[in-house]
Amino acid sequence: MTVNISAELLHKVAQATSLYAEVLQQLISEINEERWVSPADAQAETGIDAQTIRRLARAGRIKSQKKGQKLIVVPISEVKEYASTRV
Repeated sequence: MTVNISAELLHKVAQATSLYAEVLQQLISEINEERWVSPADAQAETGIDAQTIRRLARAGRIKSQKKGQKLIVVPISEVKEYASTRV
């Protein structure tokens, strides 16, 4: 059995493969990016009280960034790490 594959079809397959690889790379980079959330959002995800998260940030035990006069954001990965150490 002989199969003839046109150059046009091969080109389309190569384009699709390239696009697929690009999308996968983009997903991987998004997964690796640090997600910063408010203490209230971190509480919803981890169950740790938002006030405790604020205290940890003030004490320097987790990183934080100011987003206004009083609002701070914290990296969710650090809050989850802290939550995993609590038993």
